[in-house]
Amino acid sequence: MKLSRRAWFGVGGAAALGVALPLYFRNRHGKSLKSLRPSGIPDFRLREGFSAQVVDSTGNAMSDGFVVPGKPDGMASWSEDGKIVLMRNHELTDDKSLSAYPGRAAPQLAHKSNMFGGVTRVVLSEQDNTVIESNLVLTGTANNCAGGTSPWGWLTCEEYTAGDHGFVFLCDRYASKLQPPKRIEAYGRFRHEAVGIDPATHDAYLTEDMADGCLYRFKAEAKDNPFHGQLQALASEKIDVNTLSANDSLEVSWVDVNGWDAAKDDLRVRAVRSGATTFRRGEGVFADVRDGKTHIYFTATTGGRYGKGQVFRLSPSKDGGVLSLVVEAPGGDSLEMPDNVCVSPSGHVFLAEDGSAPNGLAVVCPSGQLLTLAVNTGGGELAGVTFTNDRLFVNLQQRGITAVISGPFSELA
Repeated sequence: MKLSRRAWFGVGGAAALGVALPLYFRNRHGKSLKSLRPSGIPDFRLREGFSAQVVDSTGNAMSDGFVVPGKPDGMASWSEDGKIVLMRNHELTDDKSLSAYPGRAAPQLAHKSNMFGGVTRVVLSEQDNTVIESNLVLTGTANNCAGGTSPWGWLTCEEYTAGDHGFVFLCDRYASKLQPPKRIEAYGRFRHEAVGIDPATHDAYLTEDMADGCLYRFKAEAKDNPFHGQLQALASEKIDVNTLSANDSLEVSWVDVNGWDAAKDDLRVRAVRSGATTFRRGEGVFADVRDGKTHIYFTATTGGRYGKGQVFRLSPSKDGGVLSLVVEAPGGDSLEMPDNVCVSPSGHVFLAEDGSAPNGLAVVCPSGQLLTLAVNTGGGELAGVTFTNDRLFVNLQQRGITAVISGPFSELA
């Protein structure tokens, strides 16, 4: 094991981000909040020069005869042929009133008839962000929280293990109607939060939203055989990752974890017995490829010395890798409980908060500067941050809103 201090950001010339820097971050209840401007969406404020618009809302009619379900969460976006495709999770369990079919029987293709989570697809005009078509892709799953993009489509994660749940499902982003559920059993059964795919190897990196959760890797047998291989968990020779300071790095290894169908939700317990490291509520994941190298960014929402969250970067290798702490959130009026994460082509790291209200969108710039992009004063968490063609999409979960933010992102410094 080797512990070192290094500049954390994978962009040439980026400054190291120290623990003290977040102290100038916005005061959610103070004067700096007043410096944000109305966005075009009520109770949603933005930095000057940026604007936002609602693109879809819970209860809207979809093209397939269903309605937009409630609690939009994790999301991904693709741009092609003048259109933007959003794949959007809905973090529902047994509340049928917020489902895509309130007052109606569950469709025959539902994974389970008594659960109402799932995935919707929204196709937007690239010109003006208006909805061209929308439809249900997956339903009958539970607590579809985050997920991740892959060469095969959208990967949606169940953060719920009771009954026949606790899996990752593959969703076709070209599907214009409801599809049969495609469960990826090899990725294990646990309280999944998010997944990032290394495009160089098709290895999957998976977070677990538990106070004693692990960071898993599914080591693909071959790039063209991605769902066959070995499930593993990250190990760091008993170093407590909650004691790390920003810019600390350590070498890590991987331990095998067998038995994907952990019906007792004890996969992490068996992993720790084999030497795995725990993270406090692993949530968002994003695989960023820069200069030919893959870096896996992920959050631990209640990690760190203050219990208010951490942002990590993992630079994997075949047998191990280097884990670096990007940000430790001090909480209070500063960054608190970072959840969803994405990285833009310009190297800006976007973080959605899921802490005490009001929650915001933070940006870690390539310079190391930590800024506030937006604050949701209307209540509830922000989720589903995804960047496409100089626009950022985000969900205001409790308000049932999917929004798009436009502005000079690359100029943030």
